[in-house]
Amino acid sequence: MRFYTIISSFLVFLFCNTAFPQVYYGRSASKYVRNSELVRIHEKSGKISFIDFIAGEVFEGEKSGQNLSSLLDLSEENDFQPVKQVTDDLQLTHTHYQQLYKGVPVEGAVYTLHSKEKDLISASGDYFRVKGLDIKPQITPSEALEIALKNFHSAIYYWEYDKKYTPRTEQVVLLINQDAFLAYKLDIYSAEPLFRKYIYIDTHTGNILKSIDRIHEDFHTGRAITKYEGEEDIVTEDVTGAYRLCDNTRGISIRTYNMQYGTNYSMAVDFTDGDNYWDETADQSDAATNAHFAMEKTFDFFYETFGRNSYDDAGGAMISYVNFGTNYLNAFWNGNVFTYGAGDNYNYSALTSVEVVAHEITHAVTQYSANLEYSYESGALNESFSDIFGVSVDYFTDPGSFNYLLGEEFALLATPLRNMADPKEFGDPDTYKGEFWVSGPEDNGGVHTNSGVQNHWFYLLAEGGNGVNDQGIGYSVEGIGIEKAASIAYRNLTIYLTPYSQ
Repeated sequence: MRFYTIISSFLVFLFCNTAFPQVYYGRSASKYVRNSELVRIHEKSGKISFIDFIAGEVFEGEKSGQNLSSLLDLSEENDFQPVKQVTDDLQLTHTHYQQLYKGVPVEGAVYTLHSKEKDLISASGDYFRVKGLDIKPQITPSEALEIALKNFHSAIYYWEYDKKYTPRTEQVVLLINQDAFLAYKLDIYSAEPLFRKYIYIDTHTGNILKSIDRIHEDFHTGRAITKYEGEEDIVTEDVTGAYRLCDNTRGISIRTYNMQYGTNYSMAVDFTDGDNYWDETADQSDAATNAHFAMEKTFDFFYETFGRNSYDDAGGAMISYVNFGTNYLNAFWNGNVFTYGAGDNYNYSALTSVEVVAHEITHAVTQYSANLEYSYESGALNESFSDIFGVSVDYFTDPGSFNYLLGEEFALLATPLRNMADPKEFGDPDTYKGEFWVSGPEDNGGVHTNSGVQNHWFYLLAEGGNGVNDQGIGYSVEGIGIEKAASIAYRNLTIYLTPYSQ
């Protein structure tokens, strides 16, 4: 078996449940998938989650999606459409396919073929066996929008500030507990109260099937005296006798604005400085330069380490807003921009430290790669990857002072947010379904708490350790260092995982 196939099998195995899946080898594998030497079957759904092929299998051309549908034993009503293809540093090509049912996208159903030249190496992902679903809507998109707005109230919607946030209605097939529904998917963004959600409306009954948060909240060349990083170089822009926080040397741009403690983004203004030596603290200027510096370092980390050009790998503009709201104790990526509260200056100061800024940017990276749904286990993975690359960028920025704490720099009287070395210190689990594991619906299914499991996995992978976990299983791990550990995590996030990965 190929060495890189063993690695990919190992990565997939890491993220399976403790109720182990069925794995078939050799002839037994070929009974499930032709020309395969290993097939992994999900223990609950019975779906094929991973395939390792014998050399010689080839999928290419216009019929590749139909071939994949046949391979996974789906009905003729199902097809797969290629949506993205990337070639990595091992010269493996990864083609991501979106499942379609009678031409309608199946939400969260993404399968990936991994190949070397034209030789298919392996396949992995998620799909659904959809059949017999009526795809003729009984209500209109405008009626669906009316239902959504009636049930998710707002004093002000962001499209009242900017028309680009006007909700668009997309038709999708949504699976809930293996039952298929034809749904309208709406993107609703509210300013007061603050929320941004995907809302799914049943096209036949008008019932709300599901809602998913899009705001991923967490407590989370001038010279600047930053709030947390000391004196650092930053890139600025000269605008008529003053300088503003604008860096046009990385991607399209990196911009940092002042929300002036409001929630209307159209009212934000530039932070400016007369001599390009940013030493003021008025109106949280030092927090703003800290955010700006952290954005630049995060861009550099992903570009220099993985060749990724901004969060979308297409040079996307990285826009930050500091001083959001009054005494706002959070930071978030809302699907378009990054936003940071100024804290209450009692429990927490401004939430613009390097690991938190990098954490939020990673939410955007996740959106443009695995797109992990922000709910239960996939949401916990989403949060955990943000923590992983938050501390990785912290290490990249200053290896001498780096640690595995999240939020210790802006924690005044309150405690830091999370400890990856010892998640239980702040009430997070370090073992799958162990102590502190959240199984209920609070916090979108415990996304901030249950992230402790993969956080601790990353810490052990990087630093090593030994002990007995909450399942009574002993372990002894030799650390490989944070840089190699981050590379494994990035490869998993951007190549193998899909929206509903657990």
